[in-house]
Amino acid sequence: MTLPIARIAAVSLAALTALSLAACSAPTESSPAAGNDSSALSGEFPRTVTTIQGDVELTEKPERIVVLDSQSADVAAALGVEPVAYDIGTSDSLETLPWLDGALTGAFEPGLIGADGSLDFEAILATDPDLIVVDYWTAAEGEAYDRLSAIAPTLTSDVEAAQSWQERTTFLADALGVADQGERVISETEASITTATEGLSALDGESYSYLGYSVEQGGFWYGNGTWLEDFGLAPADGQDNSHEEFTVISLENVSDFDSDVLSIWAMTDADKAALEADARFQALPAVQSGKVVWLDYALAVATNVPGPLSITYMLDEVTPTFEAALAS
Repeated sequence: MTLPIARIAAVSLAALTALSLAACSAPTESSPAAGNDSSALSGEFPRTVTTIQGDVELTEKPERIVVLDSQSADVAAALGVEPVAYDIGTSDSLETLPWLDGALTGAFEPGLIGADGSLDFEAILATDPDLIVVDYWTAAEGEAYDRLSAIAPTLTSDVEAAQSWQERTTFLADALGVADQGERVISETEASITTATEGLSALDGESYSYLGYSVEQGGFWYGNGTWLEDFGLAPADGQDNSHEEFTVISLENVSDFDSDVLSIWAMTDADKAALEADARFQALPAVQSGKVVWLDYALAVATNVPGPLSITYMLDEVTPTFEAALAS
């Protein structure tokens, strides 16, 4: 099974080299929407939420929600939904994901997800949840979903993949009975995107590649590039946003990444230095034109498993790079 950045975020940095930086998927054709009975839009309970594991019955409005992934925590904060406890899996500090630092008042419980990405079911049980929200991959690991569901009703996803930030917002807003708030959050975030990118029309139609790179992993792999489409860019030939498979592409094939724009997460400073010192990398069109967006760990998470808050963070961090490239 392919492991997205959501799962990378659930392990220590020391374990990152064992996993892929697969991406949050491009928007997909969803299964029936969450709470697709008549109560979904009215905010009434009980309601039925359709997930990839089957229908989940919520008899009452949840009051003690536990969130076990960064994208859902992001969406919860944007919706004004306060979990009783949450873990994002990146570390014992929210400093790694600055858009979440201070965004939620519930208890940040880094022990809910172990250093290897596994769940501590006893610790989750101790939070006394009446609803658990978790990304698809975490719940798909072994018997995780069944064990979580034995603790409380558990919501994952309505598609067998990651959800775009719009899909995740709609899914959770409908499930939690705040559909109107979800629509408002999406509208406001999309307006922020429009405002931030309105001076970048010269990028319209240019191609992008979005990659992770690690010497230890043996080369490059594709990450989620759909966020670059907010800047008017289009995926280059070969750009794989599906993350259905994890394939390492060796440095010898770096010339394949001949897109107009290149965004890349080098896992370590040494990895970045190695690329910058490589003549083949320096010959790429994006490097020659100055249209390379280097991502740190926070931006890798922000763009691969985005939520409304991380999208805003990404715009603040990345837009100046494009402005400078176009001005040169």
